[in-house]
Amino acid sequence: MSESANPLSSWKTEHSPFASVIGTNHVPSTVELKSLRAHLVHPQFELSRLETEIDRVQTVLGDLLSKKQQIGNYIEAHRALASPVRQIPPETLAEIFVQCLPTEPLYPSRNLNEAPLIFTMICRQWRNVAITTPRLWNSLHLFLPSQLSEEACSRRIAGATMWLHRSGSLPLSISFHGSAILPHSWMPMADISDSESQAMSQANMDSMIRSLMPFSDRFRDVFLSLSAQSFTRFNKLSPSLFPSLVSLRVRDEDIQFGAIWSWDIPAFSPLLSRMPLLKTLEINEVLVPDKKFHLLPCNWRNITNIAIKDSLAPVKVIAILAETPWIQSISFLIALGDDIASTVVHLKDLVEMRLSVFSSQQMGDEALDRFFETQVTSLTNCIQCFALRALDFSSDWPRLTISKWPFSQLQLHALETLNLAMPLAPNALTECLSQTPNLISFQFKTAMWPKFPLRDSHLSSLTFSLNNPNPMWPRLQNIRVLDQIYALDQSIPPSATTSAKSLTTFLESRSQNTSLKTCDILYHAEPNPSFSEAELSILQNLKQNGLKLRLHVQVKPSDPAFPDSPDMGIQPPRHSGMAGHIGAAALI
Repeated sequence: MSESANPLSSWKTEHSPFASVIGTNHVPSTVELKSLRAHLVHPQFELSRLETEIDRVQTVLGDLLSKKQQIGNYIEAHRALASPVRQIPPETLAEIFVQCLPTEPLYPSRNLNEAPLIFTMICRQWRNVAITTPRLWNSLHLFLPSQLSEEACSRRIAGATMWLHRSGSLPLSISFHGSAILPHSWMPMADISDSESQAMSQANMDSMIRSLMPFSDRFRDVFLSLSAQSFTRFNKLSPSLFPSLVSLRVRDEDIQFGAIWSWDIPAFSPLLSRMPLLKTLEINEVLVPDKKFHLLPCNWRNITNIAIKDSLAPVKVIAILAETPWIQSISFLIALGDDIASTVVHLKDLVEMRLSVFSSQQMGDEALDRFFETQVTSLTNCIQCFALRALDFSSDWPRLTISKWPFSQLQLHALETLNLAMPLAPNALTECLSQTPNLISFQFKTAMWPKFPLRDSHLSSLTFSLNNPNPMWPRLQNIRVLDQIYALDQSIPPSATTSAKSLTTFLESRSQNTSLKTCDILYHAEPNPSFSEAELSILQNLKQNGLKLRLHVQVKPSDPAFPDSPDMGIQPPRHSGMAGHIGAAALI
């Protein structure tokens, strides 16, 4: 019988003589079972034939796939020879490698997955280029934990020595951190005794310091984060002079971990007298007697950049600045108190100023405002500078409202960057605008004070229009307003906030008339401005045309006290970079 004549050729169950009972609970009789077995002889034969054919075809297919893989590998192997990356000259490849070095943190570490070590693991050519490129190896971060074994310390020293030798004769940037955690505080007691662990830790520190000293004549930038005892060892084992060192950053690991020791002078102090070319000095978490930093034995007249992260009275700040006539950049944490600065310092080269102020004074709101104004104004009145390009000022005092612009005596005509984190009253902010005509970048963080947000009147003064053809800040390129507060108090009128219309008009006029590049606005809470469809369309077009625009509103979680979600505990909560701790919803 031909296949076409066979009613079972389609192998469909509805063509089966048993179709009426297939899929039911029918129990076949003896006669039906016999007929069923006879009926399945041909299908089983056909199934066996197909399985044999499939095995044959799979064998053929496997052979074909294997040949395809071989030919593909053959082609790719030859194509690799013609790969464009092979045509890159070694000096160009070396420059690419250098551009891959980390910038934050500044110092490369001994991480096999990061530059420069990763380039030594790709192929022989890349390894040779990397190893023979000194600029890849003239910066290094070293960490020496107190519990490190002698053998592990020896390996670390060998690796660091090899790394620095590859730098050739280039100046070196070194970050050396030693842990101040006592070994016995967490090592198993049976492993080692306290006295042995202390001796081993000190021996390791001495060995590491000695291994660095052959390169000390090339030290250009050094960051030392050590305990007072380790600083003492560093002083003892270091040479009498660091002839090339221009930048020093120090931090006391003891203070960082809560151990405070009494010293007549800071443990790092003797190092300063050995650095004749020192220009940049940053002191972080270091105790100085009576906070007389200006008495440290360095060549202060050479210092051009200084950052001291310790609470200093204004008179202490002026005492330092009086010793640094060529200073270009300053950063101070200022504690306002009873002392009022009076000595005037002339800093003709000062281009960058970072000040953060706080006070522990207990007083009423108005008295606190007057106190702040008197103290800060007295300090800024003592600083005579005409070339200031960047000003960063922050004050996180509760209840304080700054009613008067505190920098009225500073010469800010050349200022290009202004970062403020303080609650300015509207008239103070207006004065700020008028005193900084050449501003390019502006960041304003109102820091959770709901009474005085950025207002329409401020944006209007910055907006090009027929009535205002010459607005303030004509060179403005970047504006960033964070924690913009919209108070829940409905008694505050809409005129005390920034409307959607004024913001849209400002951005549109700036995009048409100036080179505004970025705008970040973070509204803190409801009610936030309501944008119309037309305004949203304008803002979207501005964004599509190249304006880097982000408008967000902070939102609180629905149940902040009892967060609950399917993935809670698996991953940490994710927040927008603009949103602080409570998240944000994007408006644009």
